[in-house]
Amino acid sequence: MASFGERLAQLRKEKGLSQSRLASLLKLGQSTIAMYERNKREPDTATINKLADFFGVSVDYLLGRSSTREIDILDVLEDSSTQVKAGDKPLSPEQRLALLQNLNDDQKAIRDPEIQSFMNELNAFFRVDKNLTPEAKREIMEDLAEYFRFKIQQHKKKN
Repeated sequence: MASFGERLAQLRKEKGLSQSRLASLLKLGQSTIAMYERNKREPDTATINKLADFFGVSVDYLLGRSSTREIDILDVLEDSSTQVKAGDKPLSPEQRLALLQNLNDDQKAIRDPEIQSFMNELNAFFRVDKNLTPEAKREIMEDLAEYFRFKIQQHKKKN
């Protein structure tokens, strides 16, 4: 598995950030980021958490202990010290609460093994097909969501 430094460099490059820009955003020195990426220095726990939150990955992924990038959105939304953004706009406390309520209402459905399996297959599809643009992915997801809403409504009408 990748080292912490390799993961940090990979995530930074994926976001199109220079070491200087990342350092500025996180209130760190550019040389600190460079040393992290060369595995010459290790961050403290607070910095590791800040980096994981910034890149939207789990601490285990960032440290190279997992190949899965996922984070638990419920944990993120419940932690008021973590800033959550939609694009470049921070979510208000009311928006966070609304999301939490919606997620908690749907939690049983999300934990259903069949749905989880489908979501894993869908996620793998998006990871494998590197030719899809973000716009194409978004369009596919919107189409799928619309189809699911339609099928759920059909099912409700039958019962």
